[in-house]
Amino acid sequence: MKAYLKYATILSLLIVLVIFNINSAHVQAFTSDISIDGYYDDWEGKPYSWEYVWDNPWQIPNYWDPELQQNITKEYRDEYGNPYNIEIRHKMSLLSDGEYVYLYIKVSSNSGAGMYLDHFLFSVDGEDAAFRITYPNGDSLTKSNTPGIYPVVVRHTGSALSHSVVEGASAVYTRKPDGLNDEIEVKVPFSAMKMQNNNIDLDNIQTVEFFAPSMMYRKIACSGISTSPIFGIMSCAAVTGGAFVWRKRRNRSKAK
Repeated sequence: MKAYLKYATILSLLIVLVIFNINSAHVQAFTSDISIDGYYDDWEGKPYSWEYVWDNPWQIPNYWDPELQQNITKEYRDEYGNPYNIEIRHKMSLLSDGEYVYLYIKVSSNSGAGMYLDHFLFSVDGEDAAFRITYPNGDSLTKSNTPGIYPVVVRHTGSALSHSVVEGASAVYTRKPDGLNDEIEVKVPFSAMKMQNNNIDLDNIQTVEFFAPSMMYRKIACSGISTSPIFGIMSCAAVTGGAFVWRKRRNRSKAK
C-alpha cells in the first residue's frame, strides 16, 4: 500500500510541474513580443474588440447607395468578416502578463472621434485605478499637433498621486493626418494600480478591465491573466487522479 501511495504522489507532482511549466510559458509568450515603440505590427493576431461611445449599429437598412442607385442594407465588417470596423468604431486590445497591462487603441474615422484619454480606468477584480495620458509637457492628446510618432506620459489621476508620472509605465502615440485613425500603445505596471488602491490583490489577479468613458460605453476585459487559478485546479485534478489510482489498486488487493 505504501509503495502504491508513494508512486501516486510522485506521479501527481510530476504532472503538476509539467502543467505549470506549459501554462507559464504560454502566458509569457503571449505578451513577450509587444514593444512600446510606435510600431504596431506586434499587435496583429491578438484578441481585439470594437468600441465606441454608444452602441452604434453595424447594419443600416434602407441605406442609399449612390453607385447602385438604390437602397441597400449597408454593413460595416472588418477584414475577418466580424461586425463593425475602423470606420465606425475604435479597435482596442487589452493584454496582461501578470506584471503589466498592455493596451492598444486605434481610433475610428467616425465623426468626432479622437484619442480621449484624459481619464480612464483599469479595474482589477472590481477595484479601480485611474490614469491619464499626456504629452511630456502635460498637454492633452486632444490638443492639435502635427502628424508624427510621440512618446507620451502616463500619469496618475483621481487620487493623492494625481498628476505624478507612473513609474515603469510607457506609451507611444501616433498622430495621423487630420487626426483620423490615430494609434496608441501603452504599458502600465500592476504595482502602480496598487499604489492608488490598496484593495488590489496583486497575488491573486482574476479579472482585468479597461474603461475610457469618452471613448466607449462598456468595459473590455483582459486576455493573458496569471495562470495561478488554472494551476490550482489542475493540481487538485492531478492529486485526485493519483488517489483514485491508489484506491482502485487497493480495492483489487482486497478482492483477491
